[in-house]
Amino acid sequence: MDLENPQVVTRGPVTALSLPGRALHQVISHEPTLGMALLRMSFEQQQIMEDVYGASNDAPLVRVAGLLDYLAIDRPVIAMADDGRRVMTSRHKKAITGPTQTDIADALGMGRATVEKALATLRKEGALKPTPPGQRKNRYYEIADEERLKLIAMGITPV
Repeated sequence: MDLENPQVVTRGPVTALSLPGRALHQVISHEPTLGMALLRMSFEQQQIMEDVYGASNDAPLVRVAGLLDYLAIDRPVIAMADDGRRVMTSRHKKAITGPTQTDIADALGMGRATVEKALATLRKEGALKPTPPGQRKNRYYEIADEERLKLIAMGITPV
């Protein structure tokens, strides 16, 4: 079976195999259980996308918290060694790097000011790590309390 130059694509912790439609059809014809597994995975991913990005009556705070919880990945903590080099430590943190407030607003279909207010509330509530005065960290959101963020994303007000 000729798979017509499959490509392996890696983005962070995810590795994907890219096949042209005709090649995928050939593979599924020979292995129908693989086709069912791919269909199930596709359906589950669609459900996640709808839950995170779909239209919702949830409050903006809940929706922003849900998106940040979905996007957060575990990252090693980088520290300065005594000799001035940057080294990875054994500690980890959850963080999101990349989207601007405008990107988040566009993804969720809300205004940037609404997202800015939700992020400020998440920082005030202790779900996100506050940015020290005088320091600006664009496109970086560090999770301070993962449980609190998850509760807020579910619409539960933590006590």
